[in-house]
This record gives sequence, structure tokens and C-alpha cells, in this order.
Amino acid sequence: MILLGIAALVALWSPLAGAQTRTDTGLYTVRAVPVRAEAASVVAAKEQALIQGQTEALRILLERLTLPEDHGRLPTPSMDTLQNMVLGLSIDDERTPPRGYIATLTVTFIPQVVQALLQQADIPFSDQRGRSLVVVPVWQGGPEQAPVLWEDPNPWREAWANRRRQGLVPLETPLGDLDDVATIDVTRALAIDSTALSGLAERYGAAGTVVAAARLEPGTNGAPAQVRVDVTKSGVGGAASGGVETTRFAVTQALATDTPPQSALPQALTEAIRSVARELDATWKVRAVGFSGATVQMTALVPLDGRLDNWLEVRRRLDASPAVRETRLQAMTKDRAQITVLYGGPPDELAESLRRQGLSLTDNDGYWTLRPTSDSAPMLQAPALQAPVLQAPTSQAPDMVQPSGTILVR
Repeated sequence: MILLGIAALVALWSPLAGAQTRTDTGLYTVRAVPVRAEAASVVAAKEQALIQGQTEALRILLERLTLPEDHGRLPTPSMDTLQNMVLGLSIDDERTPPRGYIATLTVTFIPQVVQALLQQADIPFSDQRGRSLVVVPVWQGGPEQAPVLWEDPNPWREAWANRRRQGLVPLETPLGDLDDVATIDVTRALAIDSTALSGLAERYGAAGTVVAAARLEPGTNGAPAQVRVDVTKSGVGGAASGGVETTRFAVTQALATDTPPQSALPQALTEAIRSVARELDATWKVRAVGFSGATVQMTALVPLDGRLDNWLEVRRRLDASPAVRETRLQAMTKDRAQITVLYGGPPDELAESLRRQGLSLTDNDGYWTLRPTSDSAPMLQAPALQAPVLQAPTSQAPDMVQPSGTILVR
């Protein structure tokens, strides 16, 4: 077996350097938590504010990790338990008016303790990030105005560029440089042109795009003006959808009437962005929470047919699956790659999750084969993995790779 040289592997890997295990301790950090308290003294006000801030930060974190339908039954730990959950605390913008305290907190929690709290409450959760998505922020400032994407002014694009990046689904704002302008314009964005959107996603190494078309609607019949956002998420999908999976939804955000006009629109845009991000996170979590639990390992072959872009496409689709936690390349020739896939959940759910991403996991004469469904025969019944055995991963690809499931003991 002739292996590719180190330089070739590095070049092949670099477009996907961000594809690593998705458990991210950064998810357990909650930023920009405002606190304000008054008490008999500044010291007492600060103590009260810090407790309130840590309580609020924990609520934000628990909602971040769990499904919306479970938010009403999230646990509320005692003060002693809460303080034992905190790994780090930083304070910004601290002010101390007479008998008062005002600040902004950043709180980092201990992942294992937070997980144990949710497990004891029997609440499903996920702390695995999805692959990043590129936001395409189209703005229409009024019924008589033409929609814009790269042109100025576009306060919607500016709001996305300045947003705080927290959540399970990373959302990237394109630079708007000449390459972006050449890749997609406002007409193709609104038409959900799959070729242009795929080109933009590929440029940023993302799993897909989010066309967020926002328009300012004037108030009628005494109702305030509002921002309406029509969202179309496009990403790698199964063969049934022609290789592209599309999700659509809309959000609205009224402009505050008790705020100066120059501030009301930016505030509404910020709130609309939060609503869009929450919806995208919720969609990801519905899938991801089903794959929590022990990490299982399997080895598979990826036919390349002499084309390295076949591997890149398979890797991209693996990264888009909520079941897959990590993919490791073991060895490669011009004809095939041998990989190790770390995943959560039962094997049949892994196969179904991969199918939704357009990947076929098949039993080919006793070993696993993984390929895009558009290039393969109909998916066969996968061999059973229900009885995992302890087995170290193969360090170099043999001629034939036997299917195996391995519980990783941590």
C-alpha cells in the first residue's frame, strides 16, 4: 500500500482544519451578563449582584444546552451548589454608585458538574457544536427600497458582523470582499441559488448558508414598525433532496416605541438576530440530543476512485452529521482512505443520520464502506454493531477492514 506523502496530506486536510471533536468547553462560558443591585452598602450590593449574575448565567447556559420544551423544568441549584459549579468569573464595566453596584459578568462553569446537574434532572442535552453556517444578510429598508446585500448602507449586515458569537451553531458573517461579491449577489441570494450559495459556503469552509432576508415594515393601525426576517437555511442533505437540505422559517421583531429612533432599529436588529440564532440552535439540538451518551468508534473505507475531492466531500458531510463527534484519517492511497469515526447513539441511528447527509454506510463483503449516495448503489442493511467489543483503533490501513464498534473508556 502506497501512502500519500505528508505534504499532500497536510494540503488535503487544511480546508477542513476546523473539523475536530465537537465537544467545546467554550460553550460553558456565558458572556456579557449585566448585573445591578442596591443594598445598605456597596459591598453588600456587589455580593447580591454577583449571586444574581451567576444565577442568570447558569440559566442562559442550561437553556443553551437543552431543548426549548424542557426550559420550564430546568433545575435551580442552591447557592452553595451554584458557587461550586463556577470555574471562573470576570468582571467588566464595574461601577459603584452610592449603596449600589453595576457591572457586566463573564462566567465559566465546570462542564462535568453542569452535565451531572442535567442528568440528575433527567433532561436531555447536547454540548456538541454544529458545523458553521455562513449568513447572507439581505436588507430592505422599506417597501419602496430595493433590497441590498453588499451595498451600503446595510445595517442588517453590520448587526450580524458585530454580534456576540455564542451558541451551538457557529454563524459566520462574510467579509463582503471582491470574491464574495463575485460569488453571489442579492438577486441570486433571494432566489436561493444553490450554486452560488454552495460556492460561498465552500469559500468559508462551512456546512451551508443562511439567507436572512430582513425588511423594515412600517407600523399600521397604531402598531409599531417591525423587522421581518425570512430565513432559508441550506446545507448538505440527502439524496432525496438532491444533495441539499433546506429549512425555512420567519421571525419578527417590533421596534421599541419608548426608545429614540436612532436606537430603536439597531436594538430590533440585534433581537432579531438572537431569534434567528435561537431557532437554528433549536433545530440542531433536536437532532444532536439523540446522540448523547457513550462515544463509539468504528473504522471504515472511503473509495476515492483516484479523486481526492471525493474524500473532501465525504468529510464535509460527516462533519454535518450531529451523530459524528470526530473523524480521524488513518491512511490513504489514491484509491481509498481509511478513517476512524467517533459517534454517539445506536448504530442504526448513525446510519440514518448519515443518510440524511447524503452518505451511504454499507456492508461490503464484511467491511464498512462510506460514500456519497449519489455515487453509490442503494444502501444495504448495515451489519450489527449492538455488541461492542474493546478493541484499539487500527494505526495503519490493512487490505480489508472489518466492521467493529468500540466503546471508548474515558
